Amino acid sequence: MSTPFALRLEHTLLRPDASTVSLKGLVDEAAHLGTRAVCVLPHAVDTCLAHPALGERVLVSVAAFPYGAAARAAKVTEIRALLEAGVAEVDVVLDWGAWTRGDAGSGPDEIKALAVALGDLWFRVKVILETGMLALKKLQPLCDALNDTRAFCAKTSTGCVPAGASVEAVRYLREHLHPAVRVKASGGITERAFADRLVEAGADFIGTSRSATLLG
Repeated sequence: MSTPFALRLEHTLLRPDASTVSLKGLVDEAAHLGTRAVCVLPHAVDTCLAHPALGERVLVSVAAFPYGAAARAAKVTEIRALLEAGVAEVDVVLDWGAWTRGDAGSGPDEIKALAVALGDLWFRVKVILETGMLALKKLQPLCDALNDTRAFCAKTSTGCVPAGASVEAVRYLREHLHPAVRVKASGGITERAFADRLVEAGADFIGTSRSATLLG
């Protein structure tokens, strides 16, 4: 049975200046739309958790956002702290800058190091690869590492770089990841037709600030 479209959506607000009113409005809208999740910055976690409208929605936050340039130990600490605070899932940014500078081992090594350090918590983490900044052929070693660690989910983008989600990247991930590893498409998803193509290509989840538009 196919997943209802709304239950693929992770309703997102990642502006650092988002007010308490805006965050509560995000949760209210997510509840009204029936989305799978709400995705916010770490500073917004307490506000969202305290809002009764959160209900059954999954609360997602982000670590090492938006560039992934933090030390690995710092990423582990941040992920643990968010999960202990009540977040259900954490989207952590891979150090894609090192990967694009030519350090061929940095991405796979980081994935494996995070998996070992986090233990069972690894299965609540989505890994943001920033696929729009990488040639598709450079995704294979990352997919291998995600498969080896049986990661929960690979995510395409932070939405903070010029190139976000693409049908080609989602299709590549789905074809090269183990079936148990989910795919989250995120970054520049503003139209339903595009979202539908991403789902057809293999996206399990859609991260977007335009959930109402996509469901309208």
